[in-house]
Amino acid sequence: MDNTKFLNKITINKLMPILIVGYFLTELFYFNNPLGSFNNFYNKIQIADYFYLIVLVVFLVKFIISKNKKDFFNFDTFEKLPLLFLFFCILTSLFAMNGIPVSQFLKYIYLISIFYIVRNVSIEVNSFKIIINYVFYILIIYFFVLFLSYLTAVISKSSNFFVMFYDNFPYVDELYRLKGGYSPTSKLLAFHLFLATIFLYMFREFFSEKKKYILLFLIFTLATLTFSRAGFVVGFLSVYVFLRLLKSRYLIYSFVPIIILSFISLEILSLLFFESNNLLFVCEQSFQPNQINQRFGWFGKEFHCNLDLNLNIYQDGYLILKLVGINAGFDNFLFGNGLGSYDQIWISAATENLIPSYFLNYVFPMSQSTLVTLFAENGMTGLLIFMAFLFGSISKGACTFKNLDVFIMCLSLFFIILNLDIQNFRFLYFYLGIFYAYHYLNKRELI
Repeated sequence: MDNTKFLNKITINKLMPILIVGYFLTELFYFNNPLGSFNNFYNKIQIADYFYLIVLVVFLVKFIISKNKKDFFNFDTFEKLPLLFLFFCILTSLFAMNGIPVSQFLKYIYLISIFYIVRNVSIEVNSFKIIINYVFYILIIYFFVLFLSYLTAVISKSSNFFVMFYDNFPYVDELYRLKGGYSPTSKLLAFHLFLATIFLYMFREFFSEKKKYILLFLIFTLATLTFSRAGFVVGFLSVYVFLRLLKSRYLIYSFVPIIILSFISLEILSLLFFESNNLLFVCEQSFQPNQINQRFGWFGKEFHCNLDLNLNIYQDGYLILKLVGINAGFDNFLFGNGLGSYDQIWISAATENLIPSYFLNYVFPMSQSTLVTLFAENGMTGLLIFMAFLFGSISKGACTFKNLDVFIMCLSLFFIILNLDIQNFRFLYFYLGIFYAYHYLNKRELI
């Protein structure tokens, strides 16, 4: 009987890293739920979610047969932050008008459980090496397929599963944007490329020079082909990592000011040529926001409405989304307006005459900015908890040039999440699980 249990334990330990890698592979593709009757759950359930159930069951079996169950809860301060964030979500929602949104809360439980499962499995040295090696090769193959798909789309002049074709795109007549296996926007792929860049840099000692440069070249190329702000950031970060791998202090220190100025310039240009069109559009309609002027003195004032940039692009862009979210966040500064409340915040902004009522033609569930959405829904306290968990995965990883590496990577992450809601992406928690497992093993000098 003991031999059987021992063999079962060995089998489970070998099976878990393979299942985790399999989950990562299925998550790369936006395969819709084949069971239509379950699609009422936000129409978001996909093949990867069913595969996760297998991972969860096997992990629970691993937990049950383990004799050292305390090891599963041996977390450091940063690794406890997701649990604190969940508790805070409950606390803030209790004081919200609509109470606790069950579906939103279950979503966060699901996402955070991905982190803990991947982290717990990866802190075993053999499992860790298996996972990072398989993930590395999957990324190379996947990114190469994306590159070939882009070439195919351009040659055939049509969209495909990985590439979207845009007709009459602003400033250009035609544009092919790489979106990967995600839908519908290319920003998700750009963020995944960012995490892949951190993955490559953090585990650079585990791979040969040739393989690292191949993956880095693919990341740079694909980031450029997304034609997105996040892709722009990832492109610069990949160049920094390339110089870092060359171990050239002069080139690195020369490139850092370029990165900083480029990121700041990108945000300014985006604000002027894309997001500010909401302001101009509102002003053209002779609409004067109510109360919001008290918080954003320049917003909606007539002398600012006289700007003429000859633009008519993205009248549903992100500036107003952010301003509405920040406005709501200041109304409940510490604790926010409750989990999943941004759609109600958007509706309230229209009914209270903060934005035109016809903006309700589409109710946005998020502000298109991680910082703003978390601030509006969870307040400054919830925002700081989540940011500490997120940035902690990077700040504990760099060794040589420690302060500079951490600064550049965190700066890149900041500019990405400034214009993208990342808290709902499953692959984020997968990578965070690996990153924190690496910190655990590295601190104990097990790798």
